[in-house]
Order: sequence, then C-alpha cells, then structure tokens
Amino acid sequence: MDENMLNISKALSKACQNIREGDKIMALFFKQPNMKTPENCKQVLTEACVNCNRNVVTWLMSHTDIQPLVYKTSLIDTIKATINMTNNRGKYYRLSIVQFMLKHDSIKKLGQTDMSEIMQAVSSTGPLDIVQQLWNNTEQTMFDMRAIVNAACESGQFEIVDWFLQNIELTNIDVQTVMLESCGYGWLTIVKLLWSKFEILMVDIRTSMDEACTYGRYEIVKFLLENVDSRLFDTKLVFEKACGYGWKDITLWLFDNIDNISIDLKSCMFEVCAQGRIEIAELFFSKYGANYFDVKHIDRYIL
Repeated sequence: MDENMLNISKALSKACQNIREGDKIMALFFKQPNMKTPENCKQVLTEACVNCNRNVVTWLMSHTDIQPLVYKTSLIDTIKATINMTNNRGKYYRLSIVQFMLKHDSIKKLGQTDMSEIMQAVSSTGPLDIVQQLWNNTEQTMFDMRAIVNAACESGQFEIVDWFLQNIELTNIDVQTVMLESCGYGWLTIVKLLWSKFEILMVDIRTSMDEACTYGRYEIVKFLLENVDSRLFDTKLVFEKACGYGWKDITLWLFDNIDNISIDLKSCMFEVCAQGRIEIAELFFSKYGANYFDVKHIDRYIL
C-alpha cells in the first residue's frame, strides 16, 4: 500500500469514528475520483459497523454498490457483536444498524446459504423482533430451518425457539437436538410440545435425561420420569443427582418404582451430607439403617 492509499485508509477510518459528521465527511471523500472502489466500500462498511455509526452505514449503502459477500459478512459480524454487550445504548445503535441493513435491497442479492447464515446469526443472538422482521420479509424456502433452530437452541434462545416451533412445520427440525437442548436449559414447554408431536423412538431419552440431571432441571426430570419407561434412562445417575439436589419426591419415587438400582450408597450419602440435604439423609437412614455408612467419618463431608 503506497503512502497516498495509506492516508486515504486512515482518513476513512477517522470518518467512520465520527458519529455526528461522519456521513458528511464520507460524502466529500466519495466525490473524489476513483474513491468508490470495492476495497474502500468494504473498509467503510466494516469500520462503520464496528463503530456503531449508522449515519455512515446509511449513507454508504444509499450511494454505493456494496458487494453481496461484503454486505453479508458485515451484517453477520454486527449481529454477533451484540452478544454479551452490557452497554444498552451501544447495543441499541448496533441493532438499529442490523435492522436497517436487513431492509436494504442488498439482501435480495443473496442466495439460500447466505440467508440461512444470516438467520442463524440472528436466531443465536436475538432479539425476537429482528428474527420476525427477517422471517416476514423473506421467502421462507430460503432458510435451512433445521440448522437455524439448532443454532437458536444451542444459544439458549427460548423465546426464539418457541416462536419458530409455533410457526414452522415441525418435520423440518432436528428433534433430537431440540429435545436435548430443551432438557439442558429446562424448557418444559418445548419438551412437552415435542413429546406430543413425535414418537419417543425419535429421541435419545437416556442422553436427554442425563442432560436434565446434569443441569439440575427438576421439572424436566420429573416429567420424563412420569412419562418414560425407566429402562430407557440411567436410573443410577438420576438417583445420584436427585440425592445431591435434594429432590425428595423424585428420590422417593425411585425408591418405590425402580428395583435393584445399582448405586454406591456411601458415595451417595457423602454427597447428600456435603450438599446439606438433611431430608434425603433421613430417607437413607430410614431405608438402609447405618450399616452401609461410615458414620464415624461422615462429618468430614458435611459443610
């Protein structure tokens, strides 16, 4: 890059940082010969998005021809940049840029793969109104709904997942991924919906139950216990987790309904005591007595 080009690049960067006057400065720059190059347009759009400069983004997209790949990349990067933003003002401005770009004619130049990637990004971050905006203004056959719903599930976007499941053909989703993530996040509404619509053989119940237990999703565990043949899940894991979390009703249910649970009573008792689950400890002593437990040293495990 020669010195003149370097100076131009620096000047464009400065203009992108100027929230109040950047668009006016950019208009003057682009009046100069040979300024509307793909490289300059890419730099300005990228840096204007990074700096949340909607005025520059608006001016650029209204007065230049942005290449589809540059448009898509800048849009997705701007969407992803909203993740974990704590500055509400900055997030608002960034989302306003996303909304503007989604309304621009440039989006009509994109193919199915590109549109699905954009919808995946939006569905992973939210908010729902932007998902709905893109959905309502796009031919729905442009979207790979299986990948999009999976992305929303894996990012914990309950509101978006719930909305999609109410508005698309459920045959287009990856049932196992949606069930697994719903169990992990504790989305009982979605678990019940899937349960009512699909055959149990389409779901890996053992893994789904393990996920619910691992993350302490009491309502999911209770629902699955009430509706699934216990031979389909790892009763030992469920029992140990129920004891550790202090789920007395589930522990009692397992005592009453599952024969020959293969458990390490000492390990369970130590976990119960370590977590301060007094009611569960009482259940153990009432059922098994003190013979199975190291009573002399159990105080080591009590917090």
